[in-house]
Amino acid sequence: MKICLIIFDVDGTLAEAYSLRLLPRVKDFFNLVFQAGCSDQPKIAIATNQGGVGMRFWMEYRHFGQPDKYPTEESIARRLRSLVSAMGGEPDLPVYTSFRYRNSYGQWAPVPADRVEDPRWSEAWRKPRPGMLIQAMADAGVSPEQTLFVGDSEDDLAAAHA
Repeated sequence: MKICLIIFDVDGTLAEAYSLRLLPRVKDFFNLVFQAGCSDQPKIAIATNQGGVGMRFWMEYRHFGQPDKYPTEESIARRLRSLVSAMGGEPDLPVYTSFRYRNSYGQWAPVPADRVEDPRWSEAWRKPRPGMLIQAMADAGVSPEQTLFVGDSEDDLAAAHA
């Protein structure tokens, strides 16, 4: 079966964690992909956990820690737009982001009241759960068999399997 969609993780796969620095050869790869101009080339999407946003909200909500050390939704959106631009991608390249945070004890951080219906704050979208990948495939109109997910962690592998 033909690959029609390639979904990429961000931190550790396309860029250094929490930075604007693309990993070696990433730009070269995307220059080839985006400039190929082939009508039958795969679609590209990004799916990334950005739980620091959820951690920040939790700290602000419960009044503990140093929330200013963690990103906001807006700062993550700017970072991801910058990375897509650095890769040579179009501004409308689909980016799926999970802001949900889960600590090492399995406890989920609270969700802002005005974001309860936002899938970016749902448990289903946080890898290793497959919500972001399922949404990317639905938006692209492709099946799992036509999709390749590229990541660097056990959570990425588990999301791809799920």
